[in-house]
Amino acid sequence: MSGKSDKSCSRVKSATPKSRVASTPGGEPACIWARELFDDLQRDLALYMVDGRIRDISLAGAKLLGFDDVEPLLGRYFADFIDRDQLIAVLPILAGKAAPGEELRVRILPEVGQPFLAGITSKPLAQGEGEHIAIRARTVRTDAQKQADALITDDLYRYLFETSQAMISVLDSEGFMLLVNESAWRTLKHDGAASMVGRPFLNLVHPDYQGVMEAGLDIFAAETSPLPLKFMCADGEFIDVEAKFSSLGEGRFMLEALDITERTRAAETLKDREQRLRGVLETVADAIITINERGEVLSFNKAAENTFGYLAREVIGRNVSMLIAEPHAAAHDEYLANYIRTGKKKIIGKTNREEWGVRKDGVKFPLELGVTELRHGSKRFFTGIVRDITERKRWEAEIKRANDELEMRVEERTRELTQEIVERQRAEDKLLLAGEVIESLNEGVAIINPDFRISSVNPAFTIISGYNLDEVIGNYPINHTALTRGGAMFEDMWRGLEARGSWDGEFWNLRKNGDEYAERLSVTAITNVSGEVQQFAAIMSDITKRKQDEERILYQANYDNLTGLPNRSLFLDRLNQALANMHRANKNLGLLFIDLDGFKLVNDTLGHNVGDMLLKEAARRLGTCVRTGDTVARLGGDEFTIIMPNLDDPRNAPLVAQRVLDAMHAVFLLGGHETFVSASIGITIFPDDARDAQELLKNADAAMYRAKENGKANYQFFTADMNEEVKERLVMKNGLSRALENKEFKLLYQPKLDLHTSRVTGAEALMRWQSPELGLVSPVKFIPVLEETGMVVEVGEWAIHTACRQHLEWVKLGLPPIKIAVNLSARQLREPTFVNIVKSALIKTDLPPSALEIEITESMLMSDAPNIVAALKQLHDFGVHISMDDFGTGYSSLSYLKRFPIDTIKIDRSFVSDIDTSPDDAEIIHTIINMGQTLNRKVIAEGVETLEQLNILKQYNCDEIQGYYFSKPLEADDFVAFIRNQEANG
Repeated sequence: MSGKSDKSCSRVKSATPKSRVASTPGGEPACIWARELFDDLQRDLALYMVDGRIRDISLAGAKLLGFDDVEPLLGRYFADFIDRDQLIAVLPILAGKAAPGEELRVRILPEVGQPFLAGITSKPLAQGEGEHIAIRARTVRTDAQKQADALITDDLYRYLFETSQAMISVLDSEGFMLLVNESAWRTLKHDGAASMVGRPFLNLVHPDYQGVMEAGLDIFAAETSPLPLKFMCADGEFIDVEAKFSSLGEGRFMLEALDITERTRAAETLKDREQRLRGVLETVADAIITINERGEVLSFNKAAENTFGYLAREVIGRNVSMLIAEPHAAAHDEYLANYIRTGKKKIIGKTNREEWGVRKDGVKFPLELGVTELRHGSKRFFTGIVRDITERKRWEAEIKRANDELEMRVEERTRELTQEIVERQRAEDKLLLAGEVIESLNEGVAIINPDFRISSVNPAFTIISGYNLDEVIGNYPINHTALTRGGAMFEDMWRGLEARGSWDGEFWNLRKNGDEYAERLSVTAITNVSGEVQQFAAIMSDITKRKQDEERILYQANYDNLTGLPNRSLFLDRLNQALANMHRANKNLGLLFIDLDGFKLVNDTLGHNVGDMLLKEAARRLGTCVRTGDTVARLGGDEFTIIMPNLDDPRNAPLVAQRVLDAMHAVFLLGGHETFVSASIGITIFPDDARDAQELLKNADAAMYRAKENGKANYQFFTADMNEEVKERLVMKNGLSRALENKEFKLLYQPKLDLHTSRVTGAEALMRWQSPELGLVSPVKFIPVLEETGMVVEVGEWAIHTACRQHLEWVKLGLPPIKIAVNLSARQLREPTFVNIVKSALIKTDLPPSALEIEITESMLMSDAPNIVAALKQLHDFGVHISMDDFGTGYSSLSYLKRFPIDTIKIDRSFVSDIDTSPDDAEIIHTIINMGQTLNRKVIAEGVETLEQLNILKQYNCDEIQGYYFSKPLEADDFVAFIRNQEANG
């Protein structure tokens, strides 16, 4: 070496305690890495790591991690100081497997002080056994803080930034937050700016908006209008904001955001009130019209349409003078402008003012008017409430006529003739007015003579029916079922006319072109003073839309939207009706309860869209399996029922059940995927099993669960003993929901022994449940319930953490290193967070990954192979051992041992129990042992209970054993005593 290199090594040796100077395999101090990492460092962190533990570290690095000296850090895992959420991503660097020079930014969590962002690089070193890694971390957050300080130098700008009510953040070109003001971290419920600076801006954005934001900050900085977004607060709540991005140059951007959550809610409330007000306006009897300062119509309610004959769309936006009779129409705009200019009122604020209006057909009519003014800021609006007083005027004219007649009777007889002429003219005017009213009605009107032939119709009649005037005059009412002699409703109508003089009804009719429409028809008898019928007036309305709405609402309330089958409500209604009919007829009824086996797996792995396709296809197939008169219904999820009334012999129910099994057995082709499911069916019979709908349904459900317990893809009849099982299952399900919280679960540990040395090599953690109601419950009973309810994920996480903590206690007691095995379910392996759960348990207890072994079954590998392979590979690469339990009971395919990262094979106890009496079982075990050892897999035999079994396994050279011959599952303290005894006995 040169002199410079010698000095570098000397300096490192003198600054580093002797106990922590790393040595090369040849025994020389590791001067190379020390020279490369320590000589040029000032404020950065550098360390030397062996198998993940810190062997040496720079003094600057120790201080960054919150220590005054390097000594307390020696032997600790460097991974302990890295944010757990980033631990998986940084593993390649910690293992020295990253590309040369590759840097990864991670969040460092010091023992004391605030977290900071660092860029980490690594380099593998050839130093002997174990993984020797050199790590260098560049504190990028310090650089970011310098940028942040440079952004706000002026005192005025700093004051405006810190006191702004808007949320303000400065972002770098990659979207990381360099600076945030107090309003930002308080609004988003953080403890301070430090918990936000250095994090990606996208972490604040609601997942629904993150795809939009990935377009780039420079694109949004070019927008002039605020962007609506949702931000996530530190407590998980979301707020609505308006965000504005601005470019600050040099690749930096400024974000300004305003919290508009309350404003959004207020707008929604205002919109709701507006809709309710609009509904009120549409139902009042008076016409209500609103105009602006220019006299343009802004609103025109339903009563206004009926009063003036215009539709709202024909009036809105046009000048209101079109509705006013002359001479006021021409002067209206001038009057309105004069009022706005001078404030001088003429009709505003006055009520009961009488004016004349003009209908769409040009007919003038008297009206009563009241006008009010509404100001909204600088804008003015005027609302007129209009009431048609034609009838009132007519009555006033009648009263005046009566008074005039009284006066005329005292006049000379010669005036009476003149009065009669006047009266006749007035009568003709009344008839003319009545005719005009009928002509303008939206309802169809037909006048029918006593021979029941049409004498006249109004225009609306021809529009609704489609028949022209010349096609109906003189004829019987065309296509009016209720009005045709001998029609289905004719007698009912006639009885109403004779009893009350009127009749009304609703029915479906046909237009001339054959289109069907819903009609409401009212018929009234018109009589003379003697009570004799002179004619009939029929009024018809098109109520098609209302009928369609009613039918749609009725359908939605009674049918499943996805499959179109009856839903639970309609199912129970039909079941109750069928039971009543069967009771009267003294006949049987069968009820099938069907649950699809494997549906949840399809739904979870292929997505809800494919799951919906599966449900629709299953519903279609069920419809092909039943008899005419049977009812197929969907109760919810993947549960279906079939009602079979008029069942002559209960033994015929399995015929339908078998057709269902066959139909579900066929492959489902769903969006390019081949999927296989089956059905578990429960059958119950009325009146043998129950006499009401709820009891029948409960019994069928219990029978279905029995079918699942018997291997699925079969049907079972309800039996009386199932009631107790149902009650026990309900008590069990309710108890399990509280068992973890009440600390009713515990783990027992069954030793595993090396067959040749009798040394304890491991323990299998076995779960037990001490229920207050049921006592000690077998795992065979409660584990399936945990699987069914999904609680197995939470309870399984508890088991892993508990087993690791217990293992740590044993290590502290000086027990030799062993592996502790935990059984898993397929449900746990499918959880995206499962791998992190296992790693977290090991890291928290400071155990090496090799201290844990997870046991899986062959059936789990078949259920969801791609996802499970990925999870198992991650755990295996991490160092966790994988064991295949119950080997030999399934397919026992060699491809499993090739495809999956399996370290250990466990031979099922069903083979071991007969090994000394069954040559076939003995040969199977011998073959499995030879096969496993050939593939470099360890083989364990479980369920060893006799000396004969032990001797045969020794003869076959089995690696390890487990069973009651040596020990039953033990409490944690008893397990310690067992190991001590084994060590003492050699």
